[in-house]
This record gives sequence, structure tokens and C-alpha cells, in this order.
Amino acid sequence: MLKRELSKLESYATLVGVMVGAGIFVAIGEAGKDTGPATFLAYLILGPITLLTALPYVVFHSTPLGHLPGGAYIHISRTFKNYFPGFITMWLTWLTYVGVLSVLSISVGNYLQAFWPGIDPRLVATFCVTLFYLVNLFGVRNYGRWQSALFTILILSVALLVIPGLFAIRAENFHPFFVKGGSGFIKSLAILFFAYAGFDALAQTAGETKSATQTLPGIFVRGILISITIYVAISFVAFGVLPYTQLIQSKMPVAEAARTFLPFGPQIVAVGAIAAFLTTINAAMLVPSRILYVFAQDRIAPPILAQLNRRFGTPHISLTTNIILSLFLVWTHTISFLIAITLQAMIILYATECLALALLPFVNKPLWHQVPRKLRKNWIVAGSAVACLCLIGLYAVLPNPISKPLIIWIALGAAFYLYARFQGRRAGFDYARNILLTPTLQTAEYTTPLAAIEASISQITSGSESYVWDTSADKIVLYPMNAPAAPVAKEGIVTQPSPSHEVEVVEEEKPGPS
Repeated sequence: MLKRELSKLESYATLVGVMVGAGIFVAIGEAGKDTGPATFLAYLILGPITLLTALPYVVFHSTPLGHLPGGAYIHISRTFKNYFPGFITMWLTWLTYVGVLSVLSISVGNYLQAFWPGIDPRLVATFCVTLFYLVNLFGVRNYGRWQSALFTILILSVALLVIPGLFAIRAENFHPFFVKGGSGFIKSLAILFFAYAGFDALAQTAGETKSATQTLPGIFVRGILISITIYVAISFVAFGVLPYTQLIQSKMPVAEAARTFLPFGPQIVAVGAIAAFLTTINAAMLVPSRILYVFAQDRIAPPILAQLNRRFGTPHISLTTNIILSLFLVWTHTISFLIAITLQAMIILYATECLALALLPFVNKPLWHQVPRKLRKNWIVAGSAVACLCLIGLYAVLPNPISKPLIIWIALGAAFYLYARFQGRRAGFDYARNILLTPTLQTAEYTTPLAAIEASISQITSGSESYVWDTSADKIVLYPMNAPAAPVAKEGIVTQPSPSHEVEVVEEEKPGPS
């Protein structure tokens, strides 16, 4: 089973590290071509849209689904009680993260040229990908420690850039404010939204986070607010200290801006950028491996991908699959195929997740009843519906919303899915029963508090294992997630709760030696 070893700090480092690392040092220049000094305002406007987009993650992680790995795949498939919508959405997302892993590894090599001119970015990319493959292979605790250390360096670099930069701003650099009018500003929103993309990475760590349902909802909100603050502050400083015409001509616009007010500005920015890229690379190695892991558990991918390393408890086959594909992309110059669908895939992911939450009270009432009462449910549905419409609008202004690479990859995913289902049925896997084995706090007659269920689990397991609950008319049976159809000797049975909500835990006797 996956080990629950990630702390709150490591969760913040995952969320903010991915969001900031994926865009702030790259996207500012591109967006500035369309909107100029108003870039910081675009980031500010996208903030509430991003929070609305993340609303489904907050809500789903406050339910028992929040204990499970798989993120949006689990949320979507269990909401609609259908594997395919969640699969095809995360199939696109899996390829996107592998692409991000490759692109940012090469970007590290480009930034290192500030220190070692002439270095081959592909060699640097190979080193980075291999390093973080080993970091992730040797346990999720190692992942968390590296992520926290890199996150600290990133935050210090941002502080060194923003604080003195505020005193170097010149008001005349903000004129003209909208360099291409309203149309240019709207066009920049789609580009800049990609910078905010990536917060879904945190959802993939739910199966390895301590007290996931208690901590992750708040971390999603606060972590996104921290990221918004960083984006607005850096873009405000960058366009405030240099004319936008000069900034957009630079391949490293933030470093170019820092050169004007910091003695070692480009070097400081390079260190911050490398730390930002590495936090994203570290997470981009973890996330796609967990996607494949959950696919394999549900038998919509080869079951070997769910294999865990006996010593470290990490999905080593899935990790190895990702590093092979990533290095192939780095050395064969085929990354452009992925870049063409990255933004499309992320918007499709978030729109589908928002749609799942908006329809949740209508298509899966038992799961809807697990949403905590303190959350205003009517506002949740309305907010997710608005977010879905906003995302559709962003998708519509993309330069090529329906690209050939996107269609090809969806077709390949559908074929892969059908073949995996065919193999699963031949092996006797019960897909209909498996998709109903989701965490629930409801029994036929009584509602059991989450704390009571978790207390029962702690008496059965070591506390570091993920389980799902199969609810029947008279009992709740705990099954290991990777083998729901075949309970093991560690199975425990929680009898029907009494009206006082007391839960009796019955340990089945293990067979003695023959």
C-alpha cells in the first residue's frame, strides 16, 4: 500500500512549487506581447477563476474520496459511476505531465547556461530526470523532503526579487497599459491560465498525505492564494522596472528586469528559476506514476503498473515507464507534439472536474450527502457551473482548440481503454462491483461519523495504508484498494453502527500454521 508520509509543509511545497514553477519565469514574456504592463492585472483577474476551478478539489477532498490517490480520475469516475470519462481526461493529463517533465528539464539546462555557457541542455535534462526518478523511487518521504527544500529556495529567491524591485518601479513603464486593447488582454488570459495550471498535482498525493481529508481542502485554497500573490507581485515588478518593449524581447524576461536593480540579479533569478523548475520536475515525476497506479488498480491499464516496491512502497514500474518516455521525448525532439495539446488537456481536465461537481447532487446523491454541511451546497453547485463556463470560454479563445495531436491521442486512449477492459474481463475482474467500492459514511439505517470509521481503520491497519469501504445492508467491510475483490487476512469487519454511533471492530482470525 502507498505510505502516508507527506506533511502539511510538503503539501504546500507540492502545490505552490508546481504552480509557480510552471509559468512565472516563462509565461510573462509571451503574455506581455499581447497585454503589456497589464499582465499583472490579468493574473489578478484569473485568480478568482482559478479558485473556482479548484473548488471541486476542495469539495471532493472533504468527502471520503479525499483519502484516495487518483485525484480527478477518482472524483469523475465515482461521480458518474463510469470509468471512461475519468480515464480519458486523465489519459490526456498523464501525457501532459510527462511532457512538462521533459520540457522543464531542458529549461533547467537553458538557465544553467547563465553559469556554464555552451552546456548541452539535453544532458542536463537527462541528469534531472534521472535524479528525480531516484528521489521518487526511494520513497515518498524523500520526495517530500526534496520538494520542501527546493520550495524554500524558491520563496527566498522570490522575496529577493520582489522586495527591492518594488522600490525600483517607474510609473511611466505602465503607459500604455493595454498595448493591444481589450482583445489583446483577453487573448493573454488563456496563455496566463496555463501558468496557474498544475494545482491538480496535489490531488494525486491524497493517498500518501497524513489526514488528507482534514488538511488538503484548506491547503488547496491557501496554496492557490499564495501562488496568485507571487504571480501578481513578480509581474508587477518586472513590467514596472523595464519598458514592456524591452521585456518581451528577452528570452528570460524576469532575469532581464532583475538586472536593473540587483547586483547579481540574473544569477539570483536563475537560482530561483531552477528551484522553481525542479519543484515542478519532482512533482511531474510523482503525478503520472500515481495516475498509472490508479488506472492499474481499476484494471483499465496493465495491473503490473500498480506494483509497489517492497522496500520503499512506491510504484516503481509506473515510475520507470515515465522516465523512459520522458527521456525519449528529450532526445528525439518530439516534445512539440505534447506542447500542442498541453493547454487543451489542462482545460479539459478542469472543465470535466467542475462538471462532475455541478452534476454531483443529481447523478450521485449518496456521495453528495457526504459533502460536509458547513460547505454551502447551493453555492458549490453554482460556483462549479460558473467555473465550467469560464473554462469553456478560455478553451474557445485558444489558437487551435481542436488540434490533430489532440484527436490522435484521444483515439489512442480510447483504444488502450477498450483493450484493457477486454483483458480485465477475461481475467474475471468485476468492473461493476469495483466502481461501487468507494468510501462512504452511509449505512442502510445510520450515518457514521468519519472519526469513528477512521478510528476503526487504525485498529485494523498500521495507519499508513489506504482502504475503501464496501457498504452492504448489514456491515461495512474494509478491503485493500489494490485488491477489492479478494479480501486478505488483514481484513476487518465493522458491524452495523448502533444509533449511538458506536462502531464495533471485529478482527477475523488468521489461519494458523498447517
